[in-house]
Amino acid sequence: MFIYRVKPQSRETGYDDRFVLAALISRTMAYYIFKKLSEVDPARAHAHVTHASLASLPIPSVDFTDQEQARAHAEIVTAVDRLLAGKSKPGGTDDRDIELALRSLWGLTAEDGAYINAELAQLPPSQAVRELFPEGIPDASPALEEWSKEGQPELPLPA
Repeated sequence: MFIYRVKPQSRETGYDDRFVLAALISRTMAYYIFKKLSEVDPARAHAHVTHASLASLPIPSVDFTDQEQARAHAEIVTAVDRLLAGKSKPGGTDDRDIELALRSLWGLTAEDGAYINAELAQLPPSQAVRELFPEGIPDASPALEEWSKEGQPELPLPA
């Protein structure tokens, strides 16, 4: 178990621990860990992540002078609060809104998001997959068929 907090200088600019939590447990981050770090054991509840790899994960940058980005950060924090308080559930509207806002801050398109979901849906059934998709795994067939014709998209996540 790791305990991390937002650095004081980042907190002063506006970053919140709940924003970082949302990024770390997002489906997009799971995809990044599975693909970039190749650290996955489908039988486990989560990917195996070391201290060094955790420190290298790409938390989205937020320009707090940009109203849209600052609003996205605030909405993510508010939605995390509702999830943590049990007023919302994983896989529900708040969960989806967090994922979409994070993907926007990462510079990903809706098509990139569909590809990520399709890739995650190909993982063997496990607790990790059930936690990523509590309402059931989305049908990946149409997206995978389209991408097999065009080739795998290059996602703009940091290397």
